[in-house]
Amino acid sequence: MKTPEDLIKSAEQLKQISEETVNAYAQKQKQIIARTNDLLLNLENIHSLTGENDESKMIINHTNHVRFMESIMRNFNPEVFINTILWVYRAYSKHGFDPKYWEVAFNKYDEAVKDILEKDAYAEISGYYSWLRKNHRNFVALSCVD
Repeated sequence: MKTPEDLIKSAEQLKQISEETVNAYAQKQKQIIARTNDLLLNLENIHSLTGENDESKMIINHTNHVRFMESIMRNFNPEVFINTILWVYRAYSKHGFDPKYWEVAFNKYDEAVKDILEKDAYAEISGYYSWLRKNHRNFVALSCVD
């Protein structure tokens, strides 16, 4: 298992997103959020991932996630990135979200970005979602949510 410091060092290797791509992402936020919501709400097992929560908590998370990612892409700070991810894992698990939700959600965020943005912009951003998926187990372990 990686430590938070290991994750910060690993995140430092993520490539800075170009201003053009961040601006495109920002302009299409509502579409990315709506597409993510559609993708997740259409999963047969969504309630097993979100617990007894109504869908509104999940939808709020998607909005917050997209806004947070824009902020991180615009002003990348690996320490803030990691600490926020760990906080989110802890907070949502206390609200009944299964840790597997994040694995699924990261895939759906990535799919939504691919569906909405141009190919070159998606190529820049997809590395972040790949990194998030790759480190999911570390986030779970460090958040003590499994």
